[in-house]
Amino acid sequence: MNALFFCEAEAEIIHIPADFSSIQVGINNASAGDTILVDPGTYGEKINFNGSNITIASLYLTTQDTSYISQTIIDGDHIGSVVTFENGEDSTAILYGFTLTNGSTNYGGGIYCNNASPHLESLIITDNVASYVGGGIYCENSSPILKNVTISDNNGTSYGGGLFCRYNSSPSLENLIISCNTSNHGGGICCLFDSSPSLKNVVISNNSATWYGGGIGCFYDSDIYVENVTIVGNSASDRGAGIYCYASCPSLVNTIVACNVNNYGLYAYSCEPSVSYSNFYNNEFGNFCGCGDTIGMNVITNINGDSCDAYYNIQEDPLFVDSANGDYHLSWLDYPVQNHTMSPCIDAGYPKFPPDPDGTLADIGAFYFNQDVTIDEQVQSSELNFTLYPNPVHSRMNNLKMSFFMKDRGHISLQLFNIKGQLILTLLGEEMDGGEHSIMCPMNGLSSGIYFMKLGVYGIGKEIKKIVLIK
Repeated sequence: MNALFFCEAEAEIIHIPADFSSIQVGINNASAGDTILVDPGTYGEKINFNGSNITIASLYLTTQDTSYISQTIIDGDHIGSVVTFENGEDSTAILYGFTLTNGSTNYGGGIYCNNASPHLESLIITDNVASYVGGGIYCENSSPILKNVTISDNNGTSYGGGLFCRYNSSPSLENLIISCNTSNHGGGICCLFDSSPSLKNVVISNNSATWYGGGIGCFYDSDIYVENVTIVGNSASDRGAGIYCYASCPSLVNTIVACNVNNYGLYAYSCEPSVSYSNFYNNEFGNFCGCGDTIGMNVITNINGDSCDAYYNIQEDPLFVDSANGDYHLSWLDYPVQNHTMSPCIDAGYPKFPPDPDGTLADIGAFYFNQDVTIDEQVQSSELNFTLYPNPVHSRMNNLKMSFFMKDRGHISLQLFNIKGQLILTLLGEEMDGGEHSIMCPMNGLSSGIYFMKLGVYGIGKEIKKIVLIK
């Protein structure tokens, strides 16, 4: 069991609604280190941790079934912040596996944090409103940890549609989606007065600001750190569709800023942002404004041979898998052939960072392209004679026939991957006799696109074949 939770042997588990009728009553009866485990359902209440360093979790905690996140809802009924932390709660105050919705207040419609730094994980924060600041989350002198959180469709009227930070607030954001939030300033994120969040593997998309900072707005010494982030499709009517910074110096590395609407990808005023190993592309009016004469001025080439500035920033189409439908993974249709179908963001990140999980150089953007579905030494000999038919395969045909040959008995692995490198299906993983073998793979339940079939024979080698599925 994860040591993050249940770390004290004497801690109790309180079940809602079996033990208490509401989550708040459970909090009032809990002690430090206890866990409140909430059954699926909609709970029409707003809750306050009241300084208790406890865990409040849906059944996602015990099952790892993600459906419990959307099935376990705390509904604020438009009468305040859905969840409040305001009494010094620290990272052992944990909120895990809920949907938070219909909060409505002046500060922090979804979550209100004041002088508190809780741990917020596996949450959906949606359709909340702040009449002033922080539609999704409000942080004042607070540095919460956020992991695997979706912040969408919230409104903070003046500042911070999705997330608002001020007065020395520096939350840590990892694996987040911040999308379709609205505000006057900082549609996705807004930072004021020495507040410097750190972002890693975050998508900031389709947020809008009436004035400044469609994706991110930074003001007054708020030096945000942005690593492996994708900022795309945001809009601002005045300045900084992607990012706007005023008297603040954000640092961007391995980040994509693309296709943001109105007034530049990165707009800097009275500051000098640090931007390296990033990709800016097709931002309306221009990629950079106020960033100096060297950022965006191509003078050299990078490891992939693409033109870049002195900080290895490129200005190329990132080749997303399906940006129209919100899929911002990097594509490489003819993988592993290094040609025009390979996203220029693959292997183009900061080379001194740790490699991607597949062992290759760091990619640019929130998602890396998994090259582990191929092999360094492909076997193309007659020993395997791996063939696929038909290819392309039409979904009406349903079955794809795969044939291969083994000289001797051995262990066979046959797996289907999608273009993101995610394992879709394992067809074989067993000992088989030598000789000719054939197997059928049903394809009618899959979406059209590019797939890879990987054949591995222990002691002989591996082969990979690209499959094109059409509807």
